[in-house]
Amino acid sequence: MKDVKWGAIVLLFLGFFVSCATVSSKLPGVSLPSGVGIKPQAVIGGVDFRDGEVLCASGTDPNQEHFYAARVLTQPSSATKNQAEVVYLRDGKKEWVNFVFPSRKATKQDLVVGKVLFVPAWHREDKDISDEEYRKGLWKLGRVTSTDELFKDIVEVNGEKYYWQWLRVPDREP
Repeated sequence: MKDVKWGAIVLLFLGFFVSCATVSSKLPGVSLPSGVGIKPQAVIGGVDFRDGEVLCASGTDPNQEHFYAARVLTQPSSATKNQAEVVYLRDGKKEWVNFVFPSRKATKQDLVVGKVLFVPAWHREDKDISDEEYRKGLWKLGRVTSTDELFKDIVEVNGEKYYWQWLRVPDREP
């Protein structure tokens, strides 16, 4: 009788443990042993800029500059010598910039040789990017140089390979 009681307690405990493990595997951001599970907000194609976020840079040649996501505080105008005042997402610093590019995520139809795109310079070969990395990282402009590996979700921009899901199309060519 004692063995049956202990057996029931053990089964109850195991059932509770298994149900908790099942629930935790469904919660985003919960770490599981041995790295099992998904990275929080790292679903392919699931990251994007938010409304009002644009890519900005100082300097004189947009093709040579580093761009970061920001929000525009003061629109460019003749009174500001066509510069915009922005606040960067990465560090909250304000700066006057020469280049402001609204953009959107690329689609497969955008991926043609010669097309100008923004590429995430810090994640060339990463299949997963978190929302924060996507929005606060370094971007560069480049031209599509090959789509030979598009069947692998890879496109070549300026001779370097990127997962196409991370690429962005500027609202206009620089």
